[in-house]
Amino acid sequence: MTPIDRPGQSGVIDDELREDALELFADLLQWRLAPARWDQVASRLTAIETALADNDVPALREAIADLELTGPVRATRIGHDSEDDAPQQTKDRVNNLQHKIGSSGDGDDPSSADGSTGPGR
Repeated sequence: MTPIDRPGQSGVIDDELREDALELFADLLQWRLAPARWDQVASRLTAIETALADNDVPALREAIADLELTGPVRATRIGHDSEDDAPQQTKDRVNNLQHKIGSSGDGDDPSSADGSTGPGR
């Protein structure tokens, strides 16, 4: 499947985008970030939720890329804020997004979701 690459146009989430999103969400649950960075993550999750609600695949692709760039950095400044696990609300939102994106493929039956992130995982 190929998504429509024109902004504002509805499309189908292709397998590559679905897998990228699900992998990112799994990684995100392991991130340790400063509280201000978790606020940025929340903003990116809102953009993903909006793109899904609007069925806007290009916006979804962009929001997922933005979320990935919000992730942890390798170096931390001296005196930098402490890093924390994801807030529970963020974990809940990611869980909902995993189910929405994971069950959005052609022929998938959302009622048969077993909580896994896809085949072979």
